[in-house]
Amino acid sequence: MGKNFLRQKLSRLEIPLNGVWSLRYCDPSEGEASGWPIKGVGGEGAYLARVPGDVHMDLMRAGVIKDPLFGENAKSCEWMEDKDWWYSRTFTVDQDFIQDHVELCFEGLDTIADVWLNGQYLGRSMNALVPWTVDVTNVIKPGENMLVVRLDCGTRWAMRQDLSKYYEGEKVNPRETSRIFLRRAQFSVGWDWAPRLMTAGIWRPVKLRSYKTLALRSVFLSSHLIDGGAKAKIKVQLEVECFADKEQEVFFEIELSGDGRTLVKRLESTLAPGYNIVSTNIFVENPRLWWPNGYGEPYLYDFTCNIFSLDGELLDSTSFRYGIREVDLLEERISEEEGQSFTIMINGKKDFCKGADWVPADSIMARVTPEKYEKLISEAAEANFNMLRVWGGGIYEDDAFYDACDRYGIMIWQDFMFACSQIPEDREDFLSEVAREIELIIKRLRNHPCIVLWCGNNENQWIFRTLRKSSRFYGWRVYHELIPKICAALDPSRPYWPSSPYGGLDANSEKLGDRHSWDIYLFRKDESRVYYKDFRTDRGKFITEFGWLAPPVMDTLRRSLPLNELWYGSPSWNFHNNTFELGALKYALKVHFGKNIEELPLQELIILSQIFQAEAYRYVISHFRRRKYYTSGVLFWCFNDCWGATTSWSIIDYYLNRKPSFYAVKRAFAPVIISLQEDNGGLSVWLINDTLNPIRGELEYGWGRLDAENVILLGRDSVNVAADTSQRLAYISLPELCEEEQQTRYYWARFIGDEKSLSKDIFFMVPWKDLKLKPVNIEWTVESLSNETFILRIKSDKFAWMVEVKSDDLGVTFSDNYFSLLPKENYEITVRGPRKSIENLKITALNNLLYKL
Repeated sequence: MGKNFLRQKLSRLEIPLNGVWSLRYCDPSEGEASGWPIKGVGGEGAYLARVPGDVHMDLMRAGVIKDPLFGENAKSCEWMEDKDWWYSRTFTVDQDFIQDHVELCFEGLDTIADVWLNGQYLGRSMNALVPWTVDVTNVIKPGENMLVVRLDCGTRWAMRQDLSKYYEGEKVNPRETSRIFLRRAQFSVGWDWAPRLMTAGIWRPVKLRSYKTLALRSVFLSSHLIDGGAKAKIKVQLEVECFADKEQEVFFEIELSGDGRTLVKRLESTLAPGYNIVSTNIFVENPRLWWPNGYGEPYLYDFTCNIFSLDGELLDSTSFRYGIREVDLLEERISEEEGQSFTIMINGKKDFCKGADWVPADSIMARVTPEKYEKLISEAAEANFNMLRVWGGGIYEDDAFYDACDRYGIMIWQDFMFACSQIPEDREDFLSEVAREIELIIKRLRNHPCIVLWCGNNENQWIFRTLRKSSRFYGWRVYHELIPKICAALDPSRPYWPSSPYGGLDANSEKLGDRHSWDIYLFRKDESRVYYKDFRTDRGKFITEFGWLAPPVMDTLRRSLPLNELWYGSPSWNFHNNTFELGALKYALKVHFGKNIEELPLQELIILSQIFQAEAYRYVISHFRRRKYYTSGVLFWCFNDCWGATTSWSIIDYYLNRKPSFYAVKRAFAPVIISLQEDNGGLSVWLINDTLNPIRGELEYGWGRLDAENVILLGRDSVNVAADTSQRLAYISLPELCEEEQQTRYYWARFIGDEKSLSKDIFFMVPWKDLKLKPVNIEWTVESLSNETFILRIKSDKFAWMVEVKSDDLGVTFSDNYFSLLPKENYEITVRGPRKSIENLKITALNNLLYKL
């Protein structure tokens, strides 16, 4: 036990079975009749398939179909739902590969799959969301082996199930509502923001694994801070399956490395045949903790566990990165009026959660690359997010997603994959599969520090309590009994919440739990749905959904629609449009800009709609941040897109282009912001400090005229705002002015720290359509910091609203954009991109566009 074992070749062996497979499709049962389970589908007439992948991707490469996400092409792919999809490949194994236990693992089979190896039927997978693993010890053979998989998307089977009890008295479309029987991405049947595209395929990696003596099945690390974080106790729980028919003596070597130290723990254990749990503790003095983005460093240690036989043979091993942190959910009474708090706490500190909801980054989920995950998560961090909610109608994302969130300090509110429906929990086959799914997902994800909360589903309790068209809520057993029981057993280190939203009699209370704030934009049917300032009365404790629609940039529209349909209201535009749009753009342009949507050129329609979305997000986020810890989180719907939508809730589109709302959200989520609030005929000036340190600086506020080249200073104060707080600093009385005077006046406030403006807010006295904005002259200079990094200094002669810095090169990035400038204000942003592109920047302001219109 005292000796150091030599690092040696691992006894566990793996053969990846990814790459090129053969693919054919046929009508149901034709494949079996043709003998495909035994002989495979290779040869003349077969398509080349890539695994992991999707049949749509393979048929696109073969020229059989066009990209389903372009134009209306998805409609012409619906025939694929009714087909069987057959994959096959051969592979070779050596005799030495076959040890005590050999298993075949598919990490993702979409959706109903039958599998044969060497002509022997191995079984059926009914779940696209989790791995399917089968023992092939007695089926695998030395030399060449034939592996065959039959897949279908599940539609045919689901439509044969009885829906009636789950939709009592409702008129439903079985092709859509039968999704409740399928464990697959629910949004694939079509959602307000996504097309119907029923994917199918071996969509995640496949591997063959061979074990000698044992397999390390699972590791669970849970951190407990001692003495305020001066010390950390890490409980290590190892789950080991022993394949021997008698007890085995083994050694465990556990390492935790980081912060210039390596802690090693060795222990001896006797394993019984079958499953074994081995536990121990590691103590870390003065640990470097994992913190969310904006609160500190998301520090990660390297963890390794090796299992050796008595003679020093390395039998199995695992390693991953791990963050030491504690998470709690604080629910305590605030007041009779406000209700009860809902606050995430990290390492004993309250955390105001800032972010959005995450949806799958492609309707063809297998098409999402690690690089796309990295880009999206880095953009979330850039926008000052510290949380994403993985929505319950999508998928449990790839490891690359959770790894990136760990590194960037993005907390995850993790829904389990149930959304907007009853579920057949009265069926034991369904319940058993759900239990298997929940157990696998918790074990897979529980070592990620980014995950801070498990959630039962999306909106199921709320929908039932609001609509109550059925006499029974089918789902209670799963969300209130099964899942919390599994969570308590496998991961007691995190809170579990039954649904989102959940709280109060209607499950969507302003006084309890989390809230989906759709009262205005979705539930109103007239122009008042774009009255975004009506959010000022919302007192939700933790907002997990609200949103505003806007188009993407023109380049994304060109890549998503045929050129002859590149206009508002075209057939392809409508097909890509959000089904809840229902005239919202028309209302927004008329109410806020006084423009008729039919009379606007497309580019102007796009930018004005985007400005509305940006300002609406800014206003609502600022409202909830002023309420800090009365409201403890604000997540908008949603961050990203699964296709080139013509209107979308997102701030970054399918092709990863930022909308103006990206920058508005980034400023609204900044660690320190100034915020003007309409208050009893005047303006209250607030400063919100999310940092864990007090902040000092100068507060300035005043007013100006839109046609003037100067501003009037009403007040300048030295201020000191405590850490992690929202504080009202000043009050501006608004005079009674004639209409013309109101149309030419704006109020401003800014906070200056370290001799530079950290935050600024603007207030207009009248709707935007009534502003007497004047054209502005904008000057700028560029300073080179490196070949592709530049400082852009910008100044305007008069007040400039929504200053746009634009490059024809979409690869150029800006640290800020679509911002406002006070007269003669010097403003700096960082620009990254090729020097040639920087030399051709175009800079203008919304003043000039609106004046022209």
